[in-house]
Amino acid sequence: MDRDTYYATRPRIRAKARALFTDADGRVLLVRLRPWSDPDEQYWTLPGGGVEADRETPRTAARREIREELGWEVEPGRLLALDWQPGAAAGPGANPATGRDTAVLVYLYDGGTVSEELLDSIALQEHELVEWRLCAPTEARALLRGPSWDRVAAALAARERSAGPAELVGGQAVGDRPAGEDWGHAERDH
Repeated sequence: MDRDTYYATRPRIRAKARALFTDADGRVLLVRLRPWSDPDEQYWTLPGGGVEADRETPRTAARREIREELGWEVEPGRLLALDWQPGAAAGPGANPATGRDTAVLVYLYDGGTVSEELLDSIALQEHELVEWRLCAPTEARALLRGPSWDRVAAALAARERSAGPAELVGGQAVGDRPAGEDWGHAERDH
C-alpha cells in the first residue's frame, strides 16, 4: 500500500473552535443557527465553527468565525476547554457525507466580558445565523443541547481558576465517568 492510500484509510476527526463571551452580568452570548431543513428547529450554540485544518490553527479559526458570525475583530483569550466528541459507530444506513460518524474536537476559547457597545455592533452572518441572545446560565442550560451546556459550564468554571484548560469527553470532565464507560453514545454536538 502506498503512502497516500494508507493515509486515505486512516480515521479522521473534525475540529471546531468556539468562544465564550459574557456580559458584565455574567450572561452568556449564544447564537441560533439557521436550520438546514426544519424552519422551526431551534439550535443554539456559542459563536464559532469549523476549523479549516488545511489552512488554519484552531485559534485562527476562532478569530475568523467570530469575525464572520458577529462582525467583530477580536482576539480569542486563553483556551478554557478541549472537548472530544466521539464519533458514532458507523451503521449500515450511515451517510459519511454528514460527518455524524466522525469524531469532533471542540476548542473553547475565552472571549471575555463584552461591553454594551460591542454587543450593539453585532452583525450576524445571515446565511448561517438567525439571532443572538444573552442568557443567564439557567436559560443557557435550557437552550443548549447535549454536551454543549456541560462544555459551557466547564468553561465558566475554568475562567474562575488559574489552572489549564478543562479536558472533556462528551462534555464531561475526564474522570467524571466510570472507567470503561462507552463514550460513543454521548449525544452529539452540531
